[in-house]
Amino acid sequence: MGVHHFELTLIPKLFLDHNPDFKKGSWSEEQFDQIEDPNTGCWANAQPTGIILERIRNILPINRSWDSVEEFTSEHEWGSDIRIWKEPNGAVRSITFRYSPAADNSPVLMQFIDIAQSADCMLFEIESRHVIKPEKQQVLLSLKKSSAVRFLSDPIGEITAYSEKIKEERS
Repeated sequence: MGVHHFELTLIPKLFLDHNPDFKKGSWSEEQFDQIEDPNTGCWANAQPTGIILERIRNILPINRSWDSVEEFTSEHEWGSDIRIWKEPNGAVRSITFRYSPAADNSPVLMQFIDIAQSADCMLFEIESRHVIKPEKQQVLLSLKKSSAVRFLSDPIGEITAYSEKIKEERS
């Protein structure tokens, strides 16, 4: 994730209903890894419909898919992207949207929120490591607290802070 991205992952409510520990507080690294497990992860028992996948694919215009990943990007430099990660058998493993407020207008974010609601999903916000409701006000509140927004007002300061954070995590 770039410092200029606000990253959201779709999590089916069905998964959260069957795994109540994932509804509470900030997720551990182990919990985050578990949601992508092909056998027990969040999409293991609830695959998105073809209609939902098609709506996701149509949010951003440029198809840059590779290997087992469907990737769609903005036409703007430093833009947003969506990745649909798949298993070799074609099953969805994860769906992630990296919104770039520096490059793209809010309608692309609002489309993703609308799709999350219609797909009966919640949103996992990567930076805070919390699950949030797919409600515009809730998502905008999280966005306002994100490094992506801080980057808009102080790019050099935010890049420096972000690199320090990475150094701390690695040591």
